[in-house]
Amino acid sequence: MNPVSPERYAHLSKGINLAFWFWLPLEDLSDIQQRFSEDDFVYITELGFTYVRLPIDLSYLLDEDDPDLLNDIHLREVDMALDRLTAHGLAVDIDIHSTASPEAQSPIFSEKLENDPAFLETFLTFWENFARHLSSRDPELVFLELLNEPVFENNPQDWPPILEQVAAAARRGAPRHTLLVSGTWWSNIDGLTRLEPLADKNVIYYFHFYEPMTFTHQGADWAGSDVLNLQNIPYPSSPEIVQSALTQTKTKHDRQTIRNYGEERWNAEKIHERIRLAADWASQHNVRVICSEFGAYSETIPPYERAVWIKDVRLALEAYDIGWAMWEYDGDFNLVARQQTQTGTSILPLSGLLEALGLESQ
Repeated sequence: MNPVSPERYAHLSKGINLAFWFWLPLEDLSDIQQRFSEDDFVYITELGFTYVRLPIDLSYLLDEDDPDLLNDIHLREVDMALDRLTAHGLAVDIDIHSTASPEAQSPIFSEKLENDPAFLETFLTFWENFARHLSSRDPELVFLELLNEPVFENNPQDWPPILEQVAAAARRGAPRHTLLVSGTWWSNIDGLTRLEPLADKNVIYYFHFYEPMTFTHQGADWAGSDVLNLQNIPYPSSPEIVQSALTQTKTKHDRQTIRNYGEERWNAEKIHERIRLAADWASQHNVRVICSEFGAYSETIPPYERAVWIKDVRLALEAYDIGWAMWEYDGDFNLVARQQTQTGTSILPLSGLLEALGLESQ
């Protein structure tokens, strides 16, 4: 029998990421509770979401000058957010979502865990104290995600012993709460399936799914040179379907990227094959798994094709009884848009996405 009960796991069946609240940008914190309104939370619950993932930048909570390493003022803001969310019956995945170190604009945050033993000790103490602070909250509704997207690209073998230490620290602080952990390589499926599960059984494993990046991140200026100049990349893909995109592409590198994408023939069946790897790994190890991020860039992808890809991913996840959370509610990978009216702000779902996610339209 799996140690995480079906009832607890069911709280993570359908989720949405609430990005850009306690995680980037952090310039103006004076009205942080205004980032989302009660109308947002009512709408989220009415649509049928069971939980939200709450990305929190470590630099927002970590205070290395404080004895317990916690910024008490910011901790109170997170507590207020948790109170507001759980009051609506939503479970919360508390996600330490630091993707870049405070000292630089580009390095991935997990590099500090890879290379700085002193920082690892700081991180362990932080998690023990933060988990202890959260330990009084209902463990059926509050889940502790230890680190978003560990990378360890060249040394994936270094992550498991670090993960064991971080999980043990969090467990000392919160004996009853379920921990959420992932493998390396930005939490992708291949990183997950390389991971040996922890001895701690009160754990749910997660992965992220943005495959293929050629489609999901086309034109995103922060996602690397391989996708920066791509546009009009269709889904599904085949050598025939990508011909139009090829004729519009100027560089040899980008044309080869598109050819490769066409030859890979991305469609619902291929997505099922990829996600089955995560499901098989979970079954083999008798553990539970969720997909806590999946999405496609709304700024460049036509709404119809974006909805088709999202639906194919959602159906594959549900076919294997894997809980999920879309990235994200109202950013560049958004589910909804906001429209100003004479009476206030309306929250409107983007075309086709409610159906793609199997949600009810209000």
